[in-house]
Amino acid sequence: MIKSIGNKLYLACFAVFSVLVISLFLPNHPPHLPPAFTPHLPPRALHYQFMSNLLTAAAIIWYPLGLWFIFVSSKSANILTRLSKLTRHWYINTGLGFCIISIGMMLWTLPLTIASHILLVKYGFSHEPWNGVIRDRLLQWLVQLPTAVVYVLGVALFRKDRKRYWLHVWLILVPVMFFEMAAGPVLIAPLFNTFKPLPNGPLRTEINALAQSVGIHHPNILVVNTSVRSSYVNANVAGWGPTIRIVMDDNDLRVLTQPEIIAMIGHEMGHYVEHHVYILFVSNCIGAFVLLFAFSRIAVRIDEVLNKELSERVTSIRAIPLVQLTIYILLMAQMPIANAESRYLEHRADTFSLKHAKLNIPLAQLMMGFVTREYGTPYPPRLWQWWFGTHPSLDNRILFALTYR
Repeated sequence: MIKSIGNKLYLACFAVFSVLVISLFLPNHPPHLPPAFTPHLPPRALHYQFMSNLLTAAAIIWYPLGLWFIFVSSKSANILTRLSKLTRHWYINTGLGFCIISIGMMLWTLPLTIASHILLVKYGFSHEPWNGVIRDRLLQWLVQLPTAVVYVLGVALFRKDRKRYWLHVWLILVPVMFFEMAAGPVLIAPLFNTFKPLPNGPLRTEINALAQSVGIHHPNILVVNTSVRSSYVNANVAGWGPTIRIVMDDNDLRVLTQPEIIAMIGHEMGHYVEHHVYILFVSNCIGAFVLLFAFSRIAVRIDEVLNKELSERVTSIRAIPLVQLTIYILLMAQMPIANAESRYLEHRADTFSLKHAKLNIPLAQLMMGFVTREYGTPYPPRLWQWWFGTHPSLDNRILFALTYR
């Protein structure tokens, strides 16, 4: 019975994978664009897009396959059983078990990391050496390690109150998410990159003028050294309150024209002025509430079956991969809703840039650059865009920039 539950969860991932792969081959009907802004991609770009999407789809099935394998493997079961008896303190054993499983999953997903890096290097989008890739992966694991503490607290709360534990876990997660959003840009991001203020000059003067016109006084505009890893251009808004900042890649200064940079920064100012960081925080809190509530209903059933079939409980170390697989399925299920909100906010930011920076053609040229220079998909499959699209499709963004008045 318990293996059947794991099989059903994994088969759900496989079904999603199959549908998404099929969607890659379905034709799309792009909007009519002026000839100068109609993307014409060479076969090389189309091949890159297909392989990139295929790797993303493969990750959907590969990650849960690892969790399923850890759960059903007799060797893994023996290791986890021994861990449960390592010390007299269950919380130490559980924390260690969580960390060991996370190491196992890091190694399990390493082939996809390698394949993705090889693809990026082959097409000239990454020049990071392998030691840098491994270093970043280890840093990511260390940064995510405190999740083990949250998991142990969740187990403790489940042991104490099986009915309302999920609500207490949510109350713990809210300040954790707040800390991550507020302190991440000043504590975590510098572990991976170097951030410096945008130098004085015509560009900073023009950005300051735009900031003043939309009510942003003394904006904190930083340049991050992404060129040490990739050739991509990008910008973002991060932080909370005193830590909030607009960050632009150093590649922007080398690749983009000044009007394109201003149009892009105008987009980020839209996120800033309309408080999208705060909106997303509230949405994440609501999403975590719903997800934990749904999980609490599933966890009771898993606990009953585990106890009957294996004389284990959902709080045991043996159940960790099954719990993670369940959460993964729930996260996959909520992605269309979360990404729909993200696309709406990104559209709002585009509108803000066009309204205040008034750089329609440069914004359209910026989007064209994402297609011609970075091989971004201008016409993503509709199902793919609905599920994974965090931004409006590039063809629609180009059309909107050209037609906005």
